[in-house]
Amino acid sequence: MTTQTTTSKLERPILMSTMMVESIMAGRKTKTRRELKGLPDEDDAFSFTKMVIDPEIADPDSIDDEIVPMVLYGTCAEFNKGEWVIKCPFGSVGDILWIKETTWWEKGKDFTNVAFKDGTMITMKAGKQNKTMKIPDWKPTDKKIWKGRPSMFMPKTLCRLRLEITSIRVERLHDITEEDAIKEGVMFYDDPTKVRRYKDYLSNAKGYGDSQHDYPSLPTAKKSFESLWESINGKGSHAKNQWVWVIEFKVVKNNINQ
Repeated sequence: MTTQTTTSKLERPILMSTMMVESIMAGRKTKTRRELKGLPDEDDAFSFTKMVIDPEIADPDSIDDEIVPMVLYGTCAEFNKGEWVIKCPFGSVGDILWIKETTWWEKGKDFTNVAFKDGTMITMKAGKQNKTMKIPDWKPTDKKIWKGRPSMFMPKTLCRLRLEITSIRVERLHDITEEDAIKEGVMFYDDPTKVRRYKDYLSNAKGYGDSQHDYPSLPTAKKSFESLWESINGKGSHAKNQWVWVIEFKVVKNNINQ
């Protein structure tokens, strides 16, 4: 699980919820776990071997007696001592991830203003960013004024955060430590007895955010992360204990002043 290094500076988009964007901006979130895709369904038969850069593999289109080697450029995870090699879709150490998040566009001619869930708004002029401001009494649910657009449709020009990858590794989802769960950006508070509590992301109880003590909580960051994972990936997803990419990063550019 050694960290790989590279001199490349490629930029790739990554989807992130507003809640996690806020955790990054607050300095709580420095890691993200994403499902590793590409292994056959019976992934229990696979064991992680090592991380490799630009591995040479057999051309899958070649026939057995004419195996043609090919290079899979990028950072890859090797399983079963080379039996299976999966390329990391998020890039390599040193590459940049630019965050795509949900936006709201003001209805009217040419959708002139764009807002984020936290009330930050960018005024647009002639299709270019003009200035940034906070919207008082922000109500993104007002459909007469705002049209919501899913994160996947956010253009790069509106990117608020760029992240430089500092480490990549592969592990099972359940291997997460308490320290790593904290670095995933889960919210917490210290109750009156000085015992730290962490947010339960599966609870739909009202009132969350009105006070640091009024939201449903869990005793550990790991339990909180488990609820966060299931809130994103669906009920029962954490129990599957799938292989995940563990991406560590640092903020390198904040396009929009807060």
